[in-house]
Amino acid sequence: MSDTSLYKKIKTLIKREEFIDAIELLENAVNPTFVSFKYLSLLYRYYGQLEKEISLYNKHGDIVFKDEYLITRGKELERTQFELLVPRKTMSTSNENSEPIRNNIISKGKLCFVVPSNDEYYFLLIECLSSILSCDEFKECPVFIANCGLSLANIVALQKFSKRVTVININNVLSKYHIYLGTGKEYMSALLFRGFFDELFSDFDFCFYLDSDTWIQDQSCIYDYVHLSTNQGIALSKHPFNIRVSESNHWLNRNTLTPSQKKTILGFPAIINCCICVRLKSKEYKDYKNTLIKNVTKLGPNWGVDQEVFLYLAAKHKLELLPNEYAYEGALNLKIDKDGSHILFSNTNRIIKIFHLGGGLLFKHRKWNYFTDADYFPTNQTKIKLRTSTHYLVPEWKDRNWIINKLKIV
Repeated sequence: MSDTSLYKKIKTLIKREEFIDAIELLENAVNPTFVSFKYLSLLYRYYGQLEKEISLYNKHGDIVFKDEYLITRGKELERTQFELLVPRKTMSTSNENSEPIRNNIISKGKLCFVVPSNDEYYFLLIECLSSILSCDEFKECPVFIANCGLSLANIVALQKFSKRVTVININNVLSKYHIYLGTGKEYMSALLFRGFFDELFSDFDFCFYLDSDTWIQDQSCIYDYVHLSTNQGIALSKHPFNIRVSESNHWLNRNTLTPSQKKTILGFPAIINCCICVRLKSKEYKDYKNTLIKNVTKLGPNWGVDQEVFLYLAAKHKLELLPNEYAYEGALNLKIDKDGSHILFSNTNRIIKIFHLGGGLLFKHRKWNYFTDADYFPTNQTKIKLRTSTHYLVPEWKDRNWIINKLKIV
């Protein structure tokens, strides 16, 4: 296909806003020109495909740009990936529990947020904190960081990050109950301190806990967590696997529960405890604390004891569980808003409330890389795969109408 006929077809597709077909044609073009380059740059930006756009500029950097947009965009993309990221737009869907909880709990200073971290999770912690602080309906609530191995430099940086943030030491409460962790196992304190919220945060009635590798997409979910913990002491989400516990599951094989406790959880829906809300003076949370102390004393501070004891308490007290989009990890569906921002949906097409990354260093290979493929459904087109960020910090976006106008005058 000649350049003239190619651009004629591209212009037609752009006019119809059939952008996916336009991308396919342009990517298959044998001899890229600055015109096809500009089309692709704008189309990648339209869909938030930062990786592809950077690759495009790196691969064809020898093309001489005489276009103001391409020159400006090329300079922007010379920044590091981290510098190219911006905070997501925090959502707030309607929630019938919001008004009574705001009036009786939030405005009276009865709720705090708690997040543990060490240096390995520091960058993920910053994302988690940023997502909490962006929840404007909870701006009165303080945020506590449990120090599980943070360097002095990172502690100082966190204290400067926001006046709402306080870093606390949790070793004293663990040693009070004769829980001692050997060298190299300091990270276990992030699991075990969950049984002592009532002592660490006694000035509050409710504690909303998040792992440092989670982030909040829809702040209205906090009301549901608080509402459920008001009624039953502890609010948890179903595990992403959506299964009931059976004898073959690893939760029964980590030496964290007694034989009778294992029998209790058989057949109960599996839970995940990366996000929890507890009513600190409830009988259910007191039961959790006592059980955790007994199991750690008898069986040792083994990996997973925090989650398995929560699972046992949930089965014992027959707790209602929140749907798994309240602590989600798994395949994604994607919606792109009019302003260009990416909104993540579960594989059953429900808005993800809190996303669980499953952690570690920002650029270290983990289960969740910085970008992943998600199912996207363009208007009147078949489903396609698009790259999207699974993090709170995302590629900066432009208003989609701005990009469409640019495309129409290339």
